[in-house]
Amino acid sequence: MVHDNADNRIAVVGGGVAGAATCVALAHQGLSVDWVAPARGSPPRAGDTLPAVGGQCLTRWHARHLLDSPAHRPAPNSFSAWGNAALIERRHDTTPAGVGWLIDRAVFDRDLAQLATANCRVRRHEQRVHDVIADGNSWGLSLANGAILRSPLIIDATGRSCRLARRWQRLHRHDRLLATRWLLRSTDSSCLPTPTQLVEAEPNGWWFAGLLADDTLSVTFYSDPEERSVVFDLAHAQLPGSVRTRWLQRWLDDANFAAVGPPHRCSAATQWLTAPAGWHADALPWAAVGDAAFACDPLAAHGLTHAFWGAEQVAAAAERALLGQANAFATYIDHSTRGREQHLQTWREQYRAERRFAHTPFWQRRATFGEAGAAC
Repeated sequence: MVHDNADNRIAVVGGGVAGAATCVALAHQGLSVDWVAPARGSPPRAGDTLPAVGGQCLTRWHARHLLDSPAHRPAPNSFSAWGNAALIERRHDTTPAGVGWLIDRAVFDRDLAQLATANCRVRRHEQRVHDVIADGNSWGLSLANGAILRSPLIIDATGRSCRLARRWQRLHRHDRLLATRWLLRSTDSSCLPTPTQLVEAEPNGWWFAGLLADDTLSVTFYSDPEERSVVFDLAHAQLPGSVRTRWLQRWLDDANFAAVGPPHRCSAATQWLTAPAGWHADALPWAAVGDAAFACDPLAAHGLTHAFWGAEQVAAAAERALLGQANAFATYIDHSTRGREQHLQTWREQYRAERRFAHTPFWQRRATFGEAGAAC
């Protein structure tokens, strides 16, 4: 079965938040989309923070109401113990950027996907891509069910796996950071957990914890696979009794938190394509968005907003690409490159600010990482 593409449907591959956001942005531009997005059965990824700028993107797409769900809550403040043992509070309601949100990723991802498919310009295929070939004047995408889609432009939103775009551009990996995430609930009905978020460094990595709107505590430990013994011990132990930090341990103890299930582990590596868009054999355009284009360190809390920004940028360039303009993606590539360089500079400054554990391998690796990243 072959789906003709006389209406120039753009193919978006990837069922995560970057794929859904790209479909929303393209439809907002009046463009039609074939969204190849298998149903997602795995746990939501680590990271539940949406900075205020992310809400601005949703407003432009007339989707700000997604944040009105009772599953999400404003995050007017946060705490950190980074660079010294003191606990420092930061008020976001007094900064120019404004207040962000702590979001339930399972709810947010579902609602954004429903918003995308509710638009008549978006046609979803809950299938995996078997292969992609350049076929004359269009891309040919063969799906797992035997169907073939044809599209003049393909957009890779497959996350850190970067399944498609890494065929056409070099993928650079800056580190091998891993995220191990738990969800916890208080076992003390008389205790009201503190609604905030916390970042705390320790010898083998760092922790993030944030209390969601339903009082579930999302806790993530970031470390390297080289620290496998530490990560293994945490993953197979009762988390509240295994945390070796001052402030997070106190938070867990004060509210008698207990894990509600096993942890979920995923890559949190910083990586990027040499260029996030281009032309295959000087004929067919392609682009990558979200983590497929540039996966930033979770310490920056920019993953969601970067996905939204990339979706807007690619949607703005798509019509020019369909007209064959050779420089259609020039602005996107330029802004992506400058943004990546700025992020890596900030990354180095943030990690080098933590000097208490400079003697341990995790922090030593971050003091000596090069700027270019290793190709993979």
